[in-house]
Amino acid sequence: MDNEENENIPFQIILHAGESKADSFLAMQSARKGNFEEADKYMKTAIDELQQAHQIQTNMMVKEANGEKIGFSVMFVHAQDHLSMAIFAKDIAKEYIEGFKLFYERGLLK
Repeated sequence: MDNEENENIPFQIILHAGESKADSFLAMQSARKGNFEEADKYMKTAIDELQQAHQIQTNMMVKEANGEKIGFSVMFVHAQDHLSMAIFAKDIAKEYIEGFKLFYERGLLK
C-alpha cells in the first residue's frame, strides 16, 4: 500500500463514521417528533454508512493479517475513535427510537 493511499484511509473512515453518527441523531430527532418512518430511513442510512466505514477497517486488518506492513498514525487512532462513537450512536439511537415508540403507543407523547 502506498503512502498516499495509506493517508487517505483514515479520512474515509472518518467520513463514513461521521455520516453514520449524524444520521443516528437525525433518526432520534425524527422519532422524538413521532415520525418513525423518517427515523427508519435515517437508521438505514446510518447503518449503511457504518458498514462502509467498518469495511474499510476490515480491509486494513486483512492486509495486516496477510503480512502487509500497515503504517499507523495518530490519524488512524482518531478514525477508530470516530468509528467507535458511530457504533455507539447507532446502538443508542435504536434504543431511543423503541422508547419513543412506546411513549407514543401509550399516549404519553402526542
